[in-house]
Amino acid sequence: WKIFHAAGESSNFENTFAFPNPFAPGLENIKIKYLLQNNADVSIRIFNFSMQLVKTLLQNAPRTGGIEQIENWDGRDEGGRLVPNGVYFYRIDVNGSKGIYGKIMAVR
Repeated sequence: WKIFHAAGESSNFENTFAFPNPFAPGLENIKIKYLLQNNADVSIRIFNFSMQLVKTLLQNAPRTGGIEQIENWDGRDEGGRLVPNGVYFYRIDVNGSKGIYGKIMAVR
């Protein structure tokens, strides 16, 4: 297994990655881990390779700073369907700032 770290810079969060990666939608969840330095409102969205929105995991959800946060995605889109094999990207936005992206590989 490989862990892919998110790309980008932010002064409010660090140590961001998704695991297990690759993952098998329908058999396991992928976990998106991040650490906020301060309390913040967090949004996490999943996009396909064409950068079309697949799923919104969080929308301006309050999270506590200073502790590790883990959010789960079950590999389903907004309609509840399992996503096909492929590369997906997650975007984490904190307090409306420019987000960081990470890569996810779905393999069924």
